[in-house]
Amino acid sequence: MKRRSTTFSDHVASDRHLKANASECARRNILIRIDTVNADRSIAFCSIVQRRRGLFRRSYSQGELVWRAEQALAPLNGLGLLPLITVHMEAHTPWAAVPHRWAPVGVLRWLRERLGFAADLRARGIDGPEDPFGLHRAEANTSTT
Repeated sequence: MKRRSTTFSDHVASDRHLKANASECARRNILIRIDTVNADRSIAFCSIVQRRRGLFRRSYSQGELVWRAEQALAPLNGLGLLPLITVHMEAHTPWAAVPHRWAPVGVLRWLRERLGFAADLRARGIDGPEDPFGLHRAEANTSTT
């Protein structure tokens, strides 16, 4: 298959769409990462996991997570990258796992997790506004061998 050359405007438009999609996924507590890109920069190996399900968060099925990842990573096709997606299903922790001692910080952390809120931006999978889904990091780490 012959790869189409991408222009600067293709990269700008794809970055803009990827940033918007990353923001939407973070809002839904879905973590999508571009782990690596192959040497000829035609395939992006990606992973997806739903983080911290809780009282105010919806649990997604494996099929729905794949669909959401395909939609979020669709702008990669414009850059000539085919996303290959791996789904990791996170295990549920029981509600009975309350901290043994009443320590305000421990109880607040436990309650925050139970309600479905991530502790920080890194836990939500946001590398920063300039690197949606870790694309630039993965491209930089691509080996040429």
